[in-house]
Parts: sequence; C-alpha cells; structure tokens
Amino acid sequence: MSFEVLYKRARIVVAVSVLLLAGAQAQGGTIQIKDATGAPGQTIDVTVELTPSGGESVAGTQNDFFYDAAIFSIAPNNEGKPDCIVNDAINKKIDGSLTFGFGFLKKAGSSVAACDASADTCNGVRAIVLSTDNVDAITLPLLYTCKVKAAAGAALGPYTLSNENVILSDPQGQRVAGPIAGGGTITLGEGGGTACACDCNKDGRVSGGEVTRCVNILGALAELSTCTAADSNKDTRVTGGDITRGVAALGAGTSCQKF
Repeated sequence: MSFEVLYKRARIVVAVSVLLLAGAQAQGGTIQIKDATGAPGQTIDVTVELTPSGGESVAGTQNDFFYDAAIFSIAPNNEGKPDCIVNDAINKKIDGSLTFGFGFLKKAGSSVAACDASADTCNGVRAIVLSTDNVDAITLPLLYTCKVKAAAGAALGPYTLSNENVILSDPQGQRVAGPIAGGGTITLGEGGGTACACDCNKDGRVSGGEVTRCVNILGALAELSTCTAADSNKDTRVTGGDITRGVAALGAGTSCQKF
C-alpha cells in the first residue's frame, strides 16, 4: 500500500475522530522522543511517550520525527510502512492494526512530503495514534516504538532526533491547545547501551539467576522494578522476546549485546 493511500485513509480516520477540529480546549501535553543509546551497525529501539499536562486527557496523537538519513534508517515492514508499532497496552488501533498509522516522510528544507522507502531515501516518520473504537484517554506514557538502524561506519557521538507537527485530541474529539514537541538524542558508543538484556546488576554479563529473575517477571511472580533490564526494548513490559535476548546474553558472556 502506498503512503499516499495510507495518508488518505488516515485522514478519513482522523476526520471521523475529529482529531483536527479547530475548536481547542484545555492547555498542553507533550510528545517526547526518548533518548536512546546504541552502537554503529545496531538496530536501536526508539520510544516516543505522551505526558498530558494540566489534568488534560488525551485520546489521540499525531507527530512527525526526523533523523539524519546519512546515519540512520528505518526499514519498511512487509506492508511498506516504517518498522514501528503502537504500544499494545494503550489499545489504540486503526483498522485493527498497531502498525497502520505510520508512514515515511522526506524533509528537505521547509518542505515535507510522503516518501516511498523502496524508491527514495526517507528521513522521517509520521505517526498517528488513535482509534475510532476506543476514545478513552491514554493512561500509559509509551505511545509507540520504532526500530532505527545506525550505519555501520557511523562516527560515535550524539545525534539529534527532531519532533514536529504535534497534534493532540481529547476523548470528546476536541483538539488540545498548546501541545509540546520534545526532541530526543541517539548516542552512539562502542558498547551500545548501558546493560545487556536481563543484566539486572548491570555488571556487563548475565547469569542464570538473572535470567530466572526475568522469567519470574514475565510470569508476574516479580515486579519489573526488581530488574529493569528484563525490559530490554523499553516498551514497559516483559515478553518472550526479552527472555530470548536474555538467554542470548547469558551465552555471550561479557560480549553480550547492550540495549
């Protein structure tokens, strides 16, 4: 499906949910791209969070984020859309999909347009997070996660992710005034992130006991706060994928991949 079709359908959904109504209500709310770390050649999970302000409830969001295409890229998924996914826990789906509301962008100067990742070099993503079936307020901070690949030969250091065109709507479909766009940074270093998956004590290696702790968190026998490294991709929950990465880290010793 082309991004033009995606965008047209997304506009219909937005119109139905009245996301873009001119009548603005209460003030504020921030969409923040969270800082991330990684290494050249690594795929890095970049998360985007929502923080309402002034007691305002937010039911739908839109934002564009941009990256340096010479350093980073986001692969298209099997539908040709960016490899991004809405946080399943907030129950915001478009056409029953957690990946529908994403499209590639290309920004050149002040011009922003839809981008076909199969034919051009894209440097941004538009993310629309809403649901016509669920207009409840979003109560968890994590909105979505995108997988960003750092070029293998990229120089070490911090790189800026810019955040633009933020739109928020409340459960009544009214546009929320004064939204704030918070940009983020990806810092590339030799060792990637600060901890391996399931490296509970952050000593640079994973033990069998630490993997067991992660399994207990997965099974709700322990709290995530007892080992935050169990959530290796920082999506606020522990899944089988996190455990698989922990087992891989157990076998890798001090050379485990950091997140």
